Amino acid sequence: MTPGPTLVDPGRGERLESTVAPAPRGRSDAQNNRSDAHRDSARAVRAAGMIGSSLLLTQAIGFLGNNIVVTRLLEKHYGPVRFADSFAMLGMMALNLGVDTYIRKEVPIRPEHAKEFASGVLGARVIMGVSFMIISSFIISCYFNPNCRIGRIINANK
Repeated sequence: MTPGPTLVDPGRGERLESTVAPAPRGRSDAQNNRSDAHRDSARAVRAAGMIGSSLLLTQAIGFLGNNIVVTRLLEKHYGPVRFADSFAMLGMMALNLGVDTYIRKEVPIRPEHAKEFASGVLGARVIMGVSFMIISSFIISCYFNPNCRIGRIINANK
């Protein structure tokens, strides 16, 4: 690629250099645009296939894992395990912190900004996740233990 003209961004006053790939000899601009569009389409289809297959594989593993748990557990153990699973999912969804929407909105515009907050968000999620696991394990163990004082308060309406 050969360096093209130097441009000045009017908003920031930065100098931007564009790189322009020379057109292959013997091909018109229309042919180059068609080959670029074909390449981009193929890349998009390949990416969609990878994402779709990943989603399908994840769902299959979850479905099989759930069926294995159901068949291996006795009926009296199935309820507490499902309760703990649902409780953990509810708590971990709260750890999203609304950051995913912010990431989808800001990172395409300013990719360098992702490095600034990624470590902070990851650290906050890890700290909150560990504290949630400790608190939820205490709550769940008290919920199913009739000798626990909090368990008696929770189960008072049963």
